[in-house]
Amino acid sequence: MTMQLTPEQRQAIEITDKNLVVVAGAGSGKTFVLVQRFMHLLDQNPTWTLPSIVAITFTEKAAREMRDRVRQEISQRAANTPPDDPNAKRWRTHEASLDSARIGTIHSLCAQILRANAVEANLDPEFEVLDEIDTAIVLDEAIDQSLAELLETPARALLVEYGVQGVRTSLHDLITSGQCERLIERLADKTTEALMKDWHAAWEVNANRVADALRDDGDFWDCLYWPMSIPEAEQPRGDKLWAVWEDILSYRQVLKNGSPLEIKTTIENLAEAIVLNVGSDKNWQGRLHESKAMLRTLRDDHLKTYKSLFLPPPMELDRQLADLLFHWREATALVNRRFRDLKDQN
Repeated sequence: MTMQLTPEQRQAIEITDKNLVVVAGAGSGKTFVLVQRFMHLLDQNPTWTLPSIVAITFTEKAAREMRDRVRQEISQRAANTPPDDPNAKRWRTHEASLDSARIGTIHSLCAQILRANAVEANLDPEFEVLDEIDTAIVLDEAIDQSLAELLETPARALLVEYGVQGVRTSLHDLITSGQCERLIERLADKTTEALMKDWHAAWEVNANRVADALRDDGDFWDCLYWPMSIPEAEQPRGDKLWAVWEDILSYRQVLKNGSPLEIKTTIENLAEAIVLNVGSDKNWQGRLHESKAMLRTLRDDHLKTYKSLFLPPPMELDRQLADLLFHWREATALVNRRFRDLKDQN
C-alpha cells in the first residue's frame, strides 16, 4: 500500500534545488520521508551511483533502520522492474552495490574520509572509532589521571570548593556536552581582572538601560508626584503617611539624575520603606484610601519591578567565582589532553 503523503512531506521529498530543514515530532514519518527522498534522488538522477548520495544520522540505530529501508526499496524496485525495461539494469546495479551505500553516522563518514586521506591526516589508516562504552571508560580514566595532577596545581582549589565527586561529575558533563572547548576559548588570554572588568561593563549596560527606562516611565512619575496634586492648604502635614510621601519625594532628584548605582540603591530602600498601616483619615480629608492605593501601586507595580530589573553589581564573591572559572579552564584543558592521549593509545 502506498502511503498518502501530506503536502509538507511531498515538499521534503521532492524539493532538491535548495537546502531544507525539516522539523517533525516522534512517529511523524521522518525516516519514511528520508528514504523516499533518497529514492527520489535516484529516480531523478539515473547516472548517479549509490555512493553518490550521503545520508548521515546521529546514531547507529537510526542508520541501521534507514539502511534497511533503503535496501528494501531498492530490492523491490529491482524485482518489480521488467527485464526489458531500460531501468532494470540500473536498479540491479544499485542492488548489487547496496553494501557501498553511504548511510551511516557522522562518525563513520568522518572515519571514511580520514582513512581515504590517512597520509595527509598523519593517521594510522587502521584506526578504530571508539564506541560509547569504550569512550566512557577512556574518559573516566582521563578524569582520574587529571584529578591526581590537579592536586599539584592551583586548580586544586576546585577540589576544596566542590569535593572530588563534584569536580569529577562537572568535568564529565563539560567534556560530554562539548562545553569545555567553549570555556577554554572564551577564557583564552583572559585574567580575573579582565573578566571582572567585562562583567562590570555588562552590568553598567544593563543598569543604564533600566535607569533610562525609569526616567522615561510616565506612569511611575505620575504615581510618585501624586501628593503634589493636593492643594498646599489641604496637605496633611504632620501625618505619618504624609511623612512617607515626603521621604519619597526627597529622592526625586536622585531618581532623575543619579548614577545607575545610586538609583538602584534608592529604589531598593524606598521599596522597603513604604508602609501603609499609618495615616489618619481625618488628616487626609477623605483622601486616605486613595493615598494608600497610590503608595501600594508605587511600591508593588513600580519600585519592586525596577528593583528586580537592577542586577547586583559584580562583588568580591564574583571575583572568587572568576578565579574558579580559570581553574575550571585549567582542569578541562588537562582532561582534554589526557583524553586525547588515551584515545591515541587505544
